[in-house]
Amino acid sequence: MRFVQSVMLWVFLAEMAVANDGAAALEDRLSSPPTAQPFLYYVTTSSAIDELERKHQEYALKLVVPHLSRQTVLERCLPVQVGPTLWRLNLADLQWSLDNWRHIIASYPYHRTGSRHPLVVRADWLLLTITDASASDAYYRLLLGRRPKNRQEVFLKLGVIDDPQYQYGQIAGGSRVSKSGIRFVRSLPVLRGWSYLTEDAFKIAGDRDPLQFPIGKYPHDGEELLVASPKLHMATGVRGVTMVGFLFDGKGNTVDKADTALVEDYSKTRGFAHIVAGLSCFSCHQSGPNGPSQNVLKRIIASGAEADVYRYQDQEAIEAFHFTDLGKQMRRESNDYRAIVRQATGVESEDAVEALRSTLNSYDADVTLERAAIELDFAVSELRRAVAWMDSKDYQISGWFAAMPHAPQSTIPREAFEEQYNTLRSACDAWRKSQ
Repeated sequence: MRFVQSVMLWVFLAEMAVANDGAAALEDRLSSPPTAQPFLYYVTTSSAIDELERKHQEYALKLVVPHLSRQTVLERCLPVQVGPTLWRLNLADLQWSLDNWRHIIASYPYHRTGSRHPLVVRADWLLLTITDASASDAYYRLLLGRRPKNRQEVFLKLGVIDDPQYQYGQIAGGSRVSKSGIRFVRSLPVLRGWSYLTEDAFKIAGDRDPLQFPIGKYPHDGEELLVASPKLHMATGVRGVTMVGFLFDGKGNTVDKADTALVEDYSKTRGFAHIVAGLSCFSCHQSGPNGPSQNVLKRIIASGAEADVYRYQDQEAIEAFHFTDLGKQMRRESNDYRAIVRQATGVESEDAVEALRSTLNSYDADVTLERAAIELDFAVSELRRAVAWMDSKDYQISGWFAAMPHAPQSTIPREAFEEQYNTLRSACDAWRKSQ
């Protein structure tokens, strides 16, 4: 009984927050300097069904937004809280194009007035939209201005230097990501950050065997690029990095989702095995770069097979590339990453990533009656009566939704709920006026 009362209270408070956040956002924007106003937009966590879910959305926002900004001062790319469930984004500080932002929010399905450029959007919807590059180009738009055609475009935008004489790395074995278990990892120089390009092959044989190409170009079938950019927390002087990820095919052309026959997301983010640009970077690299478990070439040489390994290339060049202590290097880089995430979110990076996963899982889940009530700004009891009234007035509502008053445990697929949201919202408002 106490649990039911708690849910009912949270639904009531959430309804008030939804109604108040729009007005609070407008008031905050109008009270800001006129030159700043066009660049101020807002995110609400009022759709959360309980306090824990709301905190998860907050942590996830503070994690994701700074990662997608080229701004180097952390305080200027963090969401600013202006109400209990309302957060301000300053697009100018974030160095996000106003045109790109408007393009992204034009697809927002939950705005009550139907505006193509809503002032306030939901945190859970935004987090999914701007992290999953297989579902939207928003990730690329915020980072680079548009979806890049290939690796070279990303290198140029992010300052990655593609020069073999400055590279080092290793043939990494024991990979949980690569289906072959082996990946060619290269560290590439970048201005005041770090970058790793990982190359994968469907089958380690013939011209796809990295031992045949221990340095120089290695024929492969897919690539993953991680790039870290510097961030400074002015208040504490803490310096660190945020990182972003991209995927390419074996020729360097951009892909949004990798072939699961090549690589796999072992954490099954959003329940999927495929690795996607953006989201999988957060999920798979929750503490920064993942150190390789085995240095394949070094192990082979230690076994006494020097002659076979060195017959293709210069021994000194091979050892200079492969014998760096990559694990030690990645541990330092991981510390820099964890430090800035801690400053941004107030929690450890693993907890922040788990908050992001939880937020996306909640959003992806079928919509319950209680969640529908919060998202439509209704009490559960009111929503039951409103749905029955819609049915009697022959409103064209989804059968999923119409069944709810009769089967309280029934749910609606998120996609179906989004598709009918504005119809449902209008019908609910009409019912309320009829009472």
